[in-house]
Amino acid sequence: MQKEIITKYQRCKDYALWYYFRYYPSINRLKNKLNEKTLHNQDLVNRVFEDIWNLFNDIPVLESRVQNFLFRNKNKNYIKTNLRQKLFNIDEIQNILNKFTTEGESLLDEYFIRRKIEQLRFKNKSISYIKNKLIEQPEDKEKVNNLILEIYGDKGEYFELKNEYNKISNKSIDKQKIIQKLLQKWFQYWDIKEIIE
Repeated sequence: MQKEIITKYQRCKDYALWYYFRYYPSINRLKNKLNEKTLHNQDLVNRVFEDIWNLFNDIPVLESRVQNFLFRNKNKNYIKTNLRQKLFNIDEIQNILNKFTTEGESLLDEYFIRRKIEQLRFKNKSISYIKNKLIEQPEDKEKVNNLILEIYGDKGEYFELKNEYNKISNKSIDKQKIIQKLLQKWFQYWDIKEIIE
């Protein structure tokens, strides 16, 4: 199916309004889309934007997207990267993030992190693996470490390591390969040696 090429002013205007109110893209993304649809007819795109530019505003769209990401426990790096890919202005992204977050404060929700740690523990993931997966900002470290300590207790990851060892050792492979496989799963060498011996 051949893509439609827009050549008429009214069709371009209608498409711009439809696309904006359907997807709420950044203004830059909308311009790119119109350029694509008009085969880079810059005069047509500029005429449309002169008439309807006052209908578009990146700030409320950005605020809504940032709040949505924060609700879904996304960290600042993820939010910035995602919004930059959608061609929002980096300074505006940072200003909105500053409005909704406190510098040095973890964005991770304790309930969400607890659930995630428990899910990963159920899959026999090592503590190092879990930390690597969940700690994306320096401010997240204390919260994640405290919850790991609370969930794993004094025994640490002994139970998970033992389960992984049992799974691997049932495959009739030599000791060195078992150690290698467990190290790839981020378990500590000295804990592995203790289990194996």
